[in-house]
Amino acid sequence: MHNFMYFKLAAENIKKNAKMYIPYLITSIITIMMFYIMIFLAYNPGLTGMKGSSSVGTVLNMGIYVIGIFAVIFLFYTNSFLLKRRKKEIGLYNILGMEKKHIARIMTIENIYSYLINMISGIFFGILFSRLMLLLLIKILRAGTGFVFNISLKGIYITFIFFTIISALILLNNIRQIHLSKPIELLKGGNVGEKEPKSKWIIAATGILTMGTGYFMAITVNNAVSALNYFFIAVILVIIGTYCLFTAGSIVLLKILRRNKKYYYKTNHFTSVSGMIYRMKQNAVGLANICILSTMVLVMLSSTVCLYIGQDNVLNNRFPTNIGINTIFSNKEESESVSNTVKKIVQDSGYKIEAYNEFRYKVYTLEFNKEEKTFLPSTDITLNIDKMYLAYFFPIESYITQTGSDVVLNDEDVLIYSPDEIDISDKFLIQDLNFHVKGMVENPGFTIQTSGSYMKLVYIFVKDEEIISQIHNQFGDYYGDYYKLSHVIGFDVIENEDKQTKLVSTLRDTLESTDEYKNLTFQIYSTAEERFDFYALYGGLFFLGLFLGALFIMATVLIIYYKQISEGYEDKQRFYIMQQVGMSKVEVRKSIRSQVLTVFFLPLISAIVHIIFAFKMITMMLELLNLTNVSLFVICTVATVIIFTVFYTAVYSLTARTYYKIVE
Repeated sequence: MHNFMYFKLAAENIKKNAKMYIPYLITSIITIMMFYIMIFLAYNPGLTGMKGSSSVGTVLNMGIYVIGIFAVIFLFYTNSFLLKRRKKEIGLYNILGMEKKHIARIMTIENIYSYLINMISGIFFGILFSRLMLLLLIKILRAGTGFVFNISLKGIYITFIFFTIISALILLNNIRQIHLSKPIELLKGGNVGEKEPKSKWIIAATGILTMGTGYFMAITVNNAVSALNYFFIAVILVIIGTYCLFTAGSIVLLKILRRNKKYYYKTNHFTSVSGMIYRMKQNAVGLANICILSTMVLVMLSSTVCLYIGQDNVLNNRFPTNIGINTIFSNKEESESVSNTVKKIVQDSGYKIEAYNEFRYKVYTLEFNKEEKTFLPSTDITLNIDKMYLAYFFPIESYITQTGSDVVLNDEDVLIYSPDEIDISDKFLIQDLNFHVKGMVENPGFTIQTSGSYMKLVYIFVKDEEIISQIHNQFGDYYGDYYKLSHVIGFDVIENEDKQTKLVSTLRDTLESTDEYKNLTFQIYSTAEERFDFYALYGGLFFLGLFLGALFIMATVLIIYYKQISEGYEDKQRFYIMQQVGMSKVEVRKSIRSQVLTVFFLPLISAIVHIIFAFKMITMMLELLNLTNVSLFVICTVATVIIFTVFYTAVYSLTARTYYKIVE
């Protein structure tokens, strides 16, 4: 065959199969475009000079890997639809005398055509829309004009190499399948699955077991650390369960319905159940994929939107006051000196100060045995997290200074404050030391920073630092040598954020440059400075959620479209036979609608069920990021589900038309 004929035939094949090829080309172009844009943003020269650049860079780089992994799986998967629909055509070429090496040559040329269209268009639109995505990211991050617009040569290079490799692997896989198939198998390739599938009880039972286990883990988790540890295990179990129940469980259920004669022998039920039994074997994986992608979209969008909207709430949880100075391991004299210096700087600034508080403390992570009323160090926090407390120990003078109390403590006396209502009413032990609870007190208003609210808190006020030293000696083998207490000063400045930042800069420069404090380590923060990092992290996650959400929605739409086309061609002959045996066109259409609606909305319903069971676990994981506003997450989740359901229904309406045109 002349080489020109190969190129002409390949072009005609693409044109003839446009209904299948065009959606595949569009989604490939969009995937390449989004991959380039993510690299363009992640390696933008303006990122290095921006506040919070480290957080944004980490999030965007994570996005590159997620899109890359997604592209490999998704393009191979959608290509399988194309190959399946074309096997009959390829088998016909083979029977008419065309050798498989000639078919391979045609497929190679087709691949080159689609590769060139995808690569050129993908990078072109990537460059075109990268400025728009840059402006969107700047808006979300509230980052001013730190980023710069340019054409990323690195992005073009990485995108070109990555998608060239994927295209080559897809071509080799297609040629391998054609080479290993017999002509008769190719001719029947589009009709695989017409034989009634067997009931696979073991797979169905495995699906129930794995999904049930995943759900059980999600609803029984009772702290944030456990949620984080078990989240991915639960996700994997639910994914396995989803595939098993869609592929085997659905067939088992339909056959049970078929055995129910009262239900089955009705016109609508008869055609729907019998039709779905035959189609589930080959379409179940597609439905499971739609379910998993829908769940990913719902989780990703609801959580990232919630984090973005609630970032001020998170900031307030993380940093109780506008300004904080933490002096690590300082003695009483050093702490008093630092305190005097800070007060003088604040006084000289002339700014109005509120909520000033100051205290010295030492903190330990301890396990509390409520039966024996004993605090002990724990060798494995994750196993005993329900019993774990962040135990803050304060000299009573800090409490007296803050509250104006005149309480007096003996060596064994303590005052206790616990927002988590620790079960101590009278006496307790810290290892071997005996203590007596003189009273349970209210929150003294100390501005203690915590990295997350996943661990219970208890404040224990003792007579003096000597008692804290004795407590530490109980844990010497576990915590090592005793160091001095930490000293914290926290207060609010009733001024704008620029003035707060200026004051913090003065405090930092003075404390770090004073010879008297050269052996001290300071941690100085202001919410005005930290806000940029928060906007960078949560804004970056929000942008990534929107970006990947759009990518997964596109994948969902394409799989739904291919599913509708595949089922349309498979059902066309079946419903023609139904009309031949006496069913009216109205009855046939009603039966079609029943099947399509049932099958189409099953993944969405399953995805919503997944979200309901995962809600508690996701809420606890958000606590690790200091987001404790559960009602906000409820609103974001419900809103996301409603919007996605509307979108999903719109996709159904559009793709169903294609299905009906094919069938009728």
